[in-house]
Amino acid sequence: MGMRNAAKWSCCITVVALLSACNTLQRPFGGAVRSPDRTASPLVSSPSLTSLPSPSISPTFPDNPFQKATDRAASASTLAQSAQTGEDWTLVLSHWQEAIALLKAVPPASRDRAAAQKLLPEYRQSLIRAQQQAKRGPNPTTIAKPDSGGIPLIASDAPITSAPESPAQEDAKRILNELNQRQTSFFQAQKRFAANLEELGSNFAAETENYAFRIASAQLNQAVATATAKQDGLRSYASAIVVVKGEKNDDRPLTRLCETRQPSKTPPAAPRLVNNELQCPTAQ
Repeated sequence: MGMRNAAKWSCCITVVALLSACNTLQRPFGGAVRSPDRTASPLVSSPSLTSLPSPSISPTFPDNPFQKATDRAASASTLAQSAQTGEDWTLVLSHWQEAIALLKAVPPASRDRAAAQKLLPEYRQSLIRAQQQAKRGPNPTTIAKPDSGGIPLIASDAPITSAPESPAQEDAKRILNELNQRQTSFFQAQKRFAANLEELGSNFAAETENYAFRIASAQLNQAVATATAKQDGLRSYASAIVVVKGEKNDDRPLTRLCETRQPSKTPPAAPRLVNNELQCPTAQ
């Protein structure tokens, strides 16, 4: 009886050992059997487009911002001479603001950097004057009395309403204003004015179909340029630029444009400095 019970226990132990061995073979790493996780494992997230750094947006400027600045300033000066409406003055102000921004954009390594920094105060003052003029409105036109032996002149920069400006005349004034801007830059760099157009390296021709341009005179602190009409029915012009000392003993350029009242192929007399202001002569 005892032998039979011992055989039964031995058989049971053997069966348990075999079952345990089978279970170990099914789970070679010995870990507990886990039911499949029904929760999907998170996928590897791809870089989000929104997480990427946004490209910085900065204003772009031309290759030569200094040249563009002087062009914009010349355009602003020309537009201011005939500005009448609020829209006209808005355009003038925007041109001065753009010219100032372009001067600030001149790279430190540029050869024009020093001249640009010196022009900044002048452009800012021009912007302030334009803002004040925009509030006041256009100045009344002052016409000089004609001299019997000469050409009647305009004694202010305002246009004559009885004789509308032609595109050719507007272009002549624009070129003279640009020439004055170039002279200002030249003076800042050389401490003198250019004696001829070649010295300025101007990108406009000395002559157009309607006008001939030249620097009539150039002294240490002043220069005069003229635009002589080549065709009938056009006025002629004379512009002057003079450097005077400002309140802080700094160089302050003054410019003025004079024109003949009637069409003429002879330029008017150059503007004259009176009490630190350039004035058109009342007669020739």
